[in-house]
Order: sequence, then C-alpha cells, then structure tokens
Amino acid sequence: MASRQELIERERRRRTPAAIGAIAPVFVVLAAEIAKSAILSTGSGAEFQRSFQAHSGAILALDIPEAIATAAAALPLAYLLLAAQGRNPRVQAPMLGFAVLGPLLLGAQFIAGWVANDQVSKDYVAKAPQVRKLGYGELRRQLERQPGAISKVTIFTDARVAEVEYADGSFADATYPAQTAGRDTEPQLASLLDAKGVDSEEDSSGDPGDAVIADIASDSSARAVEGLLFLAGAIFLIVAMVYTSLQATRVGLLPRAFGTAGVVLGLAVILLGALGFFLVLLWLAYFALLLLGRVPGGRPPAWDAGEAIPWPAPGQAAEPKDAPLEGEAREVGGEAGGQTGAPRRKRKRRR
Repeated sequence: MASRQELIERERRRRTPAAIGAIAPVFVVLAAEIAKSAILSTGSGAEFQRSFQAHSGAILALDIPEAIATAAAALPLAYLLLAAQGRNPRVQAPMLGFAVLGPLLLGAQFIAGWVANDQVSKDYVAKAPQVRKLGYGELRRQLERQPGAISKVTIFTDARVAEVEYADGSFADATYPAQTAGRDTEPQLASLLDAKGVDSEEDSSGDPGDAVIADIASDSSARAVEGLLFLAGAIFLIVAMVYTSLQATRVGLLPRAFGTAGVVLGLAVILLGALGFFLVLLWLAYFALLLLGRVPGGRPPAWDAGEAIPWPAPGQAAEPKDAPLEGEAREVGGEAGGQTGAPRRKRKRRR
C-alpha cells in the first residue's frame, strides 16, 4: 500500500485527466444530441428512417465523439475508486472493472446504434416502394375470402390507415373512411378482424410504415447487439456508481449528500434509461468541480490528508485530531476520604 505522500502525489498527477473525463462528456453528449435532433425527423417512423439514410454520414460524425466522451467517464469513476482504496484497503480492487467497463460499453452502444439504424433505414428505403396500396373494400374482401393469408393488421387511427402484413412477408396499406354505412369504420374493422381470427392492434400515435420498420428491426443483428451493450453497460455503471459512491463517502472523499446522490442516480440508470445516464454525467461534472476545489466549501479534507477522515454521524460535530481535552484536571490519590491536595510536609522532631 502506498504511503500517504505517494498517494497524494499520484492523485495530484492524475487529477486533471480525471476532471476532464468527468466534465467533458456532459457537454459533448448534450451538443451531439441537440445537433442530431436538428438533423433528424422526430419519432421512429418512416420519416425518421428516410432522414437518417439521407444524413447517415453526419450522424456518424456526431456519434463517434459522443461514444468517446461517454467512454471517458471511466476516468473519474476509476480515479475516485482508487482514491477510496488508497484510504481503505478493504475496498475491492475488482470493482475497478465495473467502473471502466460500464462507460466503455455504453460508448460502444452509440456506434452499434448507428450501425443498426443504418441497416434498418437502408432496408426500409428499399422495401417501402414495394408496399402495395389497397382500397378499404379490397381489404374487407381479402379478410372475408383469405383471412389465413394475413398475418397481422396494424390500425393507425390518426392516419386512418390499416397496415397489413401478409404471411409471405409482404405489406400493404389500406386507407379507410371515417364512417361506413353511417357507422364508425374502426369498430367495424376491429370486429371483422376478431371474427376472422386475424391478429391486430391499434396505434394512435404511429404512422404508416411503422409495422414494416418493426419487422425489419426484429431481424437486425446490430439492433440486438445495441440492446445487449446498453443493458450490460447500464448494469456495470449502476454497480460502479453505487459501490464507488458509498466507499468514497465512507472515507470522507465525497460529502454525504453528494455521495447519496451518486447512489440514487446510479440506480436511476435502469429506471430512466438515457435520461438517467445523462443525470449521471451531470453528477460527474459536479465531481470534477469538487475535485478541482471549485465548489462551496472546497474539497473534503480527506483528499489533502491522504488518509480516511470519515464524516461524523448525523447530529455529531466533527472534532479535529489531537484536540485538547476540556475540563478540570485533578490529582489522583491523597488523604483518606478521597481528598486530594498538596503532599504533607514532614516535621522534624525536636530533641
């Protein structure tokens, strides 16, 4: 185990790279996401796929720095964990792997996501012209005569379009009127689909083409890899955030409230997904300011001391080391009866 001075010197040398790795991701990720939202159409439907294919090169140019910045978050997490271990040898060294792998896997997920979107958008742009257009009457006749040839029907209520997926893998779009024979068309179509045993669902916010895209995406190996990378990266990051925040708080490297926030935000990754991850990046950015002494109160004293200085229990005031004891000092012993005082003088005997 390194001496206190060696530990302080090692942390001083690595402080700036750790601070950069903590504060840069939040700005890079935020700027990249804003730029992508300005380029791409919103949603995940047909317009999104067309816009992605038209600007795939620009999106890749944004995803690469975003992936690197996300991976760089491993620097401050590893730095904090090693600092806690230097002050408490019981901190588990293998946990360093979680601190490093979590951000790395989440960074790789950006590249896998681009590959997946590129594959899906290419396939959709090629397949979209093959989608046939049906009249509503023709759709009803197919349901009456050959319901077994239809695999699924998705009813997009806002667009009033029924997207038909056939058993052979082909698709067709059927636009239906708001009313048929004086009655609402959608309930009539839903009843007919149920009567013929055809799988169906209603989508009030989707667009025609979504069913085709979902079918293409379900066969995308890159999409499966993207999901696995995000899941594994999120789990590793959660473990790293919770464990590192707890250990760093126990040895006094993080204020108690800030350490607790690290635990909570780590758990939020699995609950809030991308939003939870961005909140973790904000936490790391604040940690960079704390590391550089740019927060109110400066850095906790355990950093400069090179040893653990645990926080006092709630309600207790911290006492500095070697503080003088308060109270009165009394000499132990003395005369019978427990009285103390100056030692008695011996009298000389007169002769």
